[in-house]
Amino acid sequence: MNTTIELRREGFTLIELLVVIGVLGILVSALVFLIDPRVQFDKARDAERKSDLVQIRNSLETYYQDHNSYPSPASAVCMSNTTIASFRPYMATIPLDPIRGATNCPCYLYSVASNSQSYSIFAHLDAPADYDALKTKHAPLSQPAGTLDASMTQLTVSTGTCAGSTYNYWVNTP
Repeated sequence: MNTTIELRREGFTLIELLVVIGVLGILVSALVFLIDPRVQFDKARDAERKSDLVQIRNSLETYYQDHNSYPSPASAVCMSNTTIASFRPYMATIPLDPIRGATNCPCYLYSVASNSQSYSIFAHLDAPADYDALKTKHAPLSQPAGTLDASMTQLTVSTGTCAGSTYNYWVNTP
């Protein structure tokens, strides 16, 4: 009487499971490295900043149609709900920088020409390789006291509340 015991193998061995978990861990690490969540958040905030400046510009154009001039504070100011009181009816809430708000520089900086017929609104984009921040732009129509670099890609403010702040994106009067 010859009996053979037949072993049936069901499931995976501990070694096989550890190898699969290790490979998955390496893949997830590589994916997180490639996606770089910090850069993605920077890009999202920069998109919000660009959208905010377009909203502000649209409201400024409506203001201009009613008054034949743009709101003119005494000097370049950080945009907020209190800095330009006459502008409030045209925009119920002035958008603020998603990180810095209106009190920390660089904020959304509004500068109007002395004749109140042109303006520039400045912002600082965080994503290091943002196309709009790196490309050469038209010179600001109304520039606060500061230095515009030779490639016309960034402005460093030299006086006022935001002295030393660097702006790498701006919109001008259309």
